Amino acid sequence: MLLKRTRSFWNSRRFLISTPGTKGDAMDTAYRAGDQRVWNFECPACGQLQPLKFEQLKWDSNDMTKPEGKWRFDALAETIRFECAGCGHRIKDTPVDRRWIENHGRFVPQNPNAPRSRVSYTWNALLPHWIEWRSIVEEFLAAVDAMRVGGDIEPMFTFVTETLGEPWDLDRWMVTGDDYLLERKGDYDFGDPWPLEQTRFLAADRQARGGEHYFWVARAFGPGAASRLLA
Repeated sequence: MLLKRTRSFWNSRRFLISTPGTKGDAMDTAYRAGDQRVWNFECPACGQLQPLKFEQLKWDSNDMTKPEGKWRFDALAETIRFECAGCGHRIKDTPVDRRWIENHGRFVPQNPNAPRSRVSYTWNALLPHWIEWRSIVEEFLAAVDAMRVGGDIEPMFTFVTETLGEPWDLDRWMVTGDDYLLERKGDYDFGDPWPLEQTRFLAADRQARGGEHYFWVARAFGPGAASRLLA
């Protein structure tokens, strides 16, 4: 109603500011209708311009930071850093490094098809230098525990929408149980012949936390995007 009534004024300006709720709600829709400007900063080592993504915030999980499976947050805080998506340069949670991110960045539009009259911005709690990254990591870990132990998604919902400033996407953040996986399980066993197979891939992801190890998966692919797990 408010938006429509402003049409009565030739020089009206509409300014909406809030955090999103669920994906596709009114605030998320309004943001996506604009040019979707996201804060990007230059890496102090390689100069690559990149968004300040939570996924690039790293910390160590080892005998010092997580003895006997329980986080020791003072030790954990010493390992928190933002890793450059290009060169892997580590940016620590210090006043000098944090102000670099603020002073060597800009909002970069992600939607060139938006009308010039619709400008939209987003940023997360990693940007303001007065918000310690430690508090963000601790909030995230507590939210993960709440979902895994008690099935409570409210802390994670708050973390995603309020701290990251992103709309809640159940498929991305929800910790699912075994029933969900079993529903997707194909009716075959490893080693069974599959006449449709045309090629196969082995993908590996190197992990350094808690000692070097690799996650890997082998999968066969056939026509029409058909595939099955091999190992």
